[in-house]
Amino acid sequence: MFTATVVIGLCAALLLFSGDMLLYFTPDSYEMDGTFAPYIGIMSQFSERRIIAGGILGPIAAFLYCIGCMHFYFVFRLEYRFIAFVLGILFVFGCIIGGAYHSHFPYLGLVCENDSAAKKVSAYIQTVQKFFLFPLMVSELLFTICIVCGITYYPRWFALCTPCVTYFLGYIMVKLPQPFRAVLFGGWYNLMFAIYYAAVLIWLAHRTGA
Repeated sequence: MFTATVVIGLCAALLLFSGDMLLYFTPDSYEMDGTFAPYIGIMSQFSERRIIAGGILGPIAAFLYCIGCMHFYFVFRLEYRFIAFVLGILFVFGCIIGGAYHSHFPYLGLVCENDSAAKKVSAYIQTVQKFFLFPLMVSELLFTICIVCGITYYPRWFALCTPCVTYFLGYIMVKLPQPFRAVLFGGWYNLMFAIYYAAVLIWLAHRTGA
């Protein structure tokens, strides 16, 4: 059961990464300005089918992420599993809002010809972003602290594999040349989770083999 939830979590990360790439992967150069304007420009070049497909993957991947977070229950030592429940609630809440957040991105491409509408959609999506980032950031920070404190079955060094730590590599990804920046920085949020789940599978295989 533990392995199954981890595999499903990995599938969720890769699926949502695919959604990111459908929405705004481009080999062309573009400047990041802290707004959604660059993404609007990118999506304006794509077909409606492509950006709609990219958006639909959001809720599907969010559902799989929710199943994947069940691995928290197996990771914590028995006397601390109530913490796993709390972290799971935070993570699931963030995933549900995150799936909705991702599914709204196609609107930016669909209304790109109307500047006024695009600005209103951007403002709304940025508001939704705050509601999904906060619970996810809190859950990942607490989870990393729990690993360091030794109340999970992971070795303490495994904290380096958590999204809370690998997040900071994004500052390197944003400086990469195209098309690497679009792939690695554009999809880094989900790649962080892919790295974590892949590391869990490697750790689990090593532990089982041992």
